[in-house]
Amino acid sequence: MAMKSTRPLNAFRHWELTPAAERALRAAATWHFPEQNGVGPHEILIGLLAEEECRAADWLRQSGIHESRQLTARWPHLRQHVEGPLRELPEPHPSFLSNLRAAIRRVSETGRPPELATEHLLLALAIGEGEVTQWLHGQGLTAEAVATRIRDLHGVQADNTPVSLPEEPVVQGTLPLPPKGCGTVDENTASPLPALSSEILAEKAEVWRILDAAANRAMEALRVVEDYARFILDDVLSTACCKEMRHELGAILRGWGSRQRLLHRRTEGSDVGSALHTEAELTRQTTAEVCHVNLKRCQESLRSLEEYSKLHSADDALSLKSLRYRTYTLEQALLLGSPLRQRLERARLYVLVDCRESVQAFSDLIAGFVEVGVHVLQLRDKNASDRLLLERAEILRELTAGSQTLAIINDRADITLLSGADGLHVGQSELSAQQARRCLPARHLLGVSTHSKNQAQRAEKEGADYIGVGPIFRSNTKNFDKLAGVALLREIVGEVRIPAFAIGGVTRRKLPEVLKAGFSRVAVCGALLDTSNPSAEAEKWLEDLSTA
Repeated sequence: MAMKSTRPLNAFRHWELTPAAERALRAAATWHFPEQNGVGPHEILIGLLAEEECRAADWLRQSGIHESRQLTARWPHLRQHVEGPLRELPEPHPSFLSNLRAAIRRVSETGRPPELATEHLLLALAIGEGEVTQWLHGQGLTAEAVATRIRDLHGVQADNTPVSLPEEPVVQGTLPLPPKGCGTVDENTASPLPALSSEILAEKAEVWRILDAAANRAMEALRVVEDYARFILDDVLSTACCKEMRHELGAILRGWGSRQRLLHRRTEGSDVGSALHTEAELTRQTTAEVCHVNLKRCQESLRSLEEYSKLHSADDALSLKSLRYRTYTLEQALLLGSPLRQRLERARLYVLVDCRESVQAFSDLIAGFVEVGVHVLQLRDKNASDRLLLERAEILRELTAGSQTLAIINDRADITLLSGADGLHVGQSELSAQQARRCLPARHLLGVSTHSKNQAQRAEKEGADYIGVGPIFRSNTKNFDKLAGVALLREIVGEVRIPAFAIGGVTRRKLPEVLKAGFSRVAVCGALLDTSNPSAEAEKWLEDLSTA
């Protein structure tokens, strides 16, 4: 549980702020939106996004609001005027304070929460009639939706009645009532039950042991999986999904109360399972295996929780079942590949571009390709200076952000990272796939040019996400001493599992030869850039490849 701030803070002195809420408000104070006195909705929204680990930022990301650039693009007058967090909190705009009080009344029967958290600030933004409120509503973050999540999270129902299980131990002759609303007992008509035998009481104690052990396993496993999504894959959506699932499971467990679980917990020396293990449990070969094992552990634990919770709450059992099914979707997303790899799997048309003669010419070219839905764009220009290359890479990133077009940089890991591109492509004379992979976060894509079956197999083994195979035909863009030809395509089909793109002199007239060899992915350059309307030509390629 977050530690409380005990110091009165400006207009928020009537509440105790969580540390995350304090940091978000200080971050908000570094921004300014004109024509308003005090920090208002625009600044507070961007401040919540800056506090990446807070619950409000999680909910914003799940609604598609990921970064400050989305806000500054929508409201260009919103500008950061101070670097670094402020030591003192700012005075909020009076209208925001009014909305905050209304927000608290929605979720607290006392008129103020035990702690003012980031989710309460988000609820205040979702109340009112301003442009920030209307925009949040368009993303699905209505006041009622946010309030419902807060009530669920903190154990308060719509009628503001606290939800809890009795904390007293079970005594002979009575059974604890389930949580209000679970649908298993009518609390107004419940009557004492016949005296329970010692065997039944003992069995009930053992059920609490099962629930406690399964709950601990599920929460621990979810944290391990979340760390994989966050630190290994750098996958925002999967990380947010893990955190949300942990919070939801925690809310169910808090509804049960911790006393029963702790009273019946038995570990070292008294739990026959604590000393049992297999050799397989003690070794892991890859981080992906760590993720996979813990997903399975989580699913098994949720199933156990689901079944034994049916003894006192049908609603909790249904909630646990829903959580378990969500882990199956999460497993597919994490182990079949990150969102970038899933998009790569669907890619058919890969286009290589140079820096063009001007910013405008480059921007127009990229925007046209993105508009028609080109799957992958690679920036490759051996003659460009580092600064020019980075400038163009940043434009490529900006224009492809939020689209289905992947942005790849040729040969330069530094430009890839500085620009925020989706991936890096290397040739046989540059870094090996293994070396390049060590330069990149795990979420980034890595492509390798290959000219033989052995090179293709080695690239896959060393961690490439895709390969280019060629040169297939003579090209006006690049000279080759030797052509691999269509025969290489036939040789590689079925030998690698990662996406493979035929490259080198491929034109629409020669495309049928590539398709006949078993390749449905192509990488092209001059066949598009040398035409009068590259984006219109790209549409034709996309149509040809979609029917292949």
